[in-house]
Amino acid sequence: MDFITRAKPWFLPGESALQEGAPKKPTNFKGGSTASVALISTPTATPFWDPQTSATLVTAHIGDTRILLSSTSTGLALPLTTNHHPSSPTESRRLRRYATAFVSDSFGEERFGTLANTRSFGDVSQKRLGVSAEPEVYRRELEPSEYSFIVLMSDGISGVLTDQEVVDIVKECRTPDEGAKELVEFAEEVTTEADNTTAVVVRLGGWDQRAEGGEGFMGTKDLRAWRRDEALAGSRGRRM
Repeated sequence: MDFITRAKPWFLPGESALQEGAPKKPTNFKGGSTASVALISTPTATPFWDPQTSATLVTAHIGDTRILLSSTSTGLALPLTTNHHPSSPTESRRLRRYATAFVSDSFGEERFGTLANTRSFGDVSQKRLGVSAEPEVYRRELEPSEYSFIVLMSDGISGVLTDQEVVDIVKECRTPDEGAKELVEFAEEVTTEADNTTAVVVRLGGWDQRAEGGEGFMGTKDLRAWRRDEALAGSRGRRM
């Protein structure tokens, strides 16, 4: 499993200027966090990435981190999670039992209270409004070489790139490690949002055939080239 992350600093401005040894006031953490977890098991001791073995994949998900599979035969991205946002019909029905008021922020994104996510760890003050830490859990049987790889990512990537762009970027790379690194770098390159960009790419049985199904990595190549050009043009404009 390969892990690449570039996260925002968690400390407040000026916090690093505290004198060494100076006493710190205890504070209760009031924030929250999202999470996606993938567990893979095989019926024998054969590794799950072996092209000849089947496997069972169990995913658990809270919030708006994301998990994708890449189909070996079609080359398409298969999402295994849905964002726990107020705009989700399932989450909207659940929250209305708490008489929660929904609002839209300046970007047109629905929120309730001060949050965009309806499920998270922490966010204790919002639990009375319906914020839940109960994950959605799914199980999927993977046939030998049915899928090429699995990607887990934070919303700093999934909020910028489409599912198909994500898997197509990985298809172009030689290793899962390179794929995770390229996802982080590309997402940071084409957006001005300073959000957490984290990616994990896991090789599955169809890894060696990852670019053979459908249009391979070419399906979104023009779109990704256009994104780079637009980002470059924007950065030039900001410097002028």
